[in-house]
Amino acid sequence: MDAKIWLNSHVNLYRAQIASGSGDIDFAADPASSTSDAALRIFYSKGSYSLKSSPIGGASFYSQPFLSTNLELLVSYSVYFPPGFDFVQAGKLPGIYSSVGSQQADGSIDANTDGCSGGAQGEAGASCWSVRVMWRTGGVGEIYAYIPTKISGGYDLCANAQTSTQPVSPGSIICNSDYGTSIGRGSFSLTRGQWNQIALYVQVNSPHTANGVLQMYYNGNPTPAVEKTGLVFRSGTTATQRTGQGGGSGNSRSRRGLERRDLWDQGSQKWVDKIFFSTFFGGSTPDYAATADTYSYFKDFSIFAGQSFSQQSGQHFNAASSLSRPAALSLLICTTVLASTAVLV
Repeated sequence: MDAKIWLNSHVNLYRAQIASGSGDIDFAADPASSTSDAALRIFYSKGSYSLKSSPIGGASFYSQPFLSTNLELLVSYSVYFPPGFDFVQAGKLPGIYSSVGSQQADGSIDANTDGCSGGAQGEAGASCWSVRVMWRTGGVGEIYAYIPTKISGGYDLCANAQTSTQPVSPGSIICNSDYGTSIGRGSFSLTRGQWNQIALYVQVNSPHTANGVLQMYYNGNPTPAVEKTGLVFRSGTTATQRTGQGGGSGNSRSRRGLERRDLWDQGSQKWVDKIFFSTFFGGSTPDYAATADTYSYFKDFSIFAGQSFSQQSGQHFNAASSLSRPAALSLLICTTVLASTAVLV
């Protein structure tokens, strides 16, 4: 089975393409099972780091599986690293992405996937945000976020940030003036030779209030490995607009090109609108590079979405140019992708 064709047909790829590493993604047998179950396999070539340097290793794509307005999202998946996998200094794993669309000359909406990753901090909160899982040396885990860290009106996420040498807690913050913000570094560790189950939850802050929620659960433990409240994901009020530029399932009107009226009606909402599948070694310098040709494997993707802003209390902040964990999410969008023969519909 061709992985690119399958993904384009089933998970509504943005622009119907794998953004980077299309040659490094395929399906293979589950490495921890004697059954015929398949997993998504990612290849990292020796010497690869980042997704902008040669040789390319890893893969990146954006998936837009949603047809309704969402303000909270839970994405769950399992990742496997073979015995002997060298984590080197760091690497990225999938997470969640949102961006404000802008109308192009042909009437389409560009989703602005250039910001909020790879050191592009300037638009965080105003037109995009991202939250991914990241590994560090030895498999030490964290959440890696491109979100606002300082906003006029007194919000300053980094005011009480820790250094990388201090003891960690599930909500510890390590700030970086050039790249993303580390949250909860060292509060969980990824294990080689077994499946690691990740569940990442985001609830967007209500307008002009720092009350966003971030949680990550590891291997089914009901206590979050990473938890941080009082966050800002969107710093203003301009809506994220659905692009309609996915590749996939559903009829052509709903998936490929929403009518203009539908587009603008839905664009009046705030969105948590994309899954950000992103995995590579790095870091952006050669000392992060993979030390050998190696693989990771992914399966059991599940996605749940809801339509409620955070109702927690939080600090008020001034608007920028763009915009308790609930008992249950209000809308089940889809479940169990890449688990044996299951598909996303």
